[in-house]
Amino acid sequence: MVGGQAIDIWAIQGGQVSRDNLLLMHDLKTGALIHSSVMGAAVLCDADKEQVEALDLYGKQLGLAFQLADDILDHDPDKPEASGFPKVYGIEESREMLEDVTQDALVSLRIFGEKAQDLIAFAQFNLTRTI
Repeated sequence: MVGGQAIDIWAIQGGQVSRDNLLLMHDLKTGALIHSSVMGAAVLCDADKEQVEALDLYGKQLGLAFQLADDILDHDPDKPEASGFPKVYGIEESREMLEDVTQDALVSLRIFGEKAQDLIAFAQFNLTRTI
């Protein structure tokens, strides 16, 4: 998380954030928090290898989706955040990314069937909160 925060501070102070650095920054910050929560639950529930792999993908994609949604909601075209997805990718591409990573997160949960309804609902809520 410290590495992600360092990239964020650097951007705020005028550094140019590349697409790769932006993805890395959020993977190390918001993404890490959400991913570790999902993976912790997988361990506590004694998930098997296939379930762990599915939850690993879900956690990573949900973490990115959450940050994308936050950046879209916070976007001010007159003063875009230095480390925000809309500034680096543009608002429309950021919205498309949000839809794509949300879909990937949802697909990863198919192996769980009805048992994943709460996880599905959270990913869908995150997507719709930007509308």
